[in-house]
Order: sequence, then C-alpha cells, then structure tokens
Amino acid sequence: MSARGAFAFAKSATGFRRRFDEALRSQLGSAWHRSMMARYGFSPDDLTLDQVAFGR
Repeated sequence: MSARGAFAFAKSATGFRRRFDEALRSQLGSAWHRSMMARYGFSPDDLTLDQVAFGR
C-alpha cells in the first residue's frame, strides 16, 4: 500500500507554492527525513517519495 500526502494552496499563491516546494525538496530524502520516518517504522526502501516526486 502506498501513502501520499497533499498540500493545498490558493491558485494565486504561486510564490508561496514555489518556496514551499523548494523547502520540501531540500528535506525529502535527507538524513533528517529518513531518521524521522524510521521512528514510524519506515525502512529506507519505503522512502521513495523523494525519488518519485522530484526525480532524485
């Protein structure tokens, strides 16, 4: 089973959305992200969202 998260922004909030995406991109797949997710039972093999979402 695959879990997906979602965030919603006003269509007019293009600058905010861009900054949010940049911040999210910098965290996904990082050591902090993997450590935090491991506390919830995810293995490194489970953490592929960064690869799927951002082509890492």
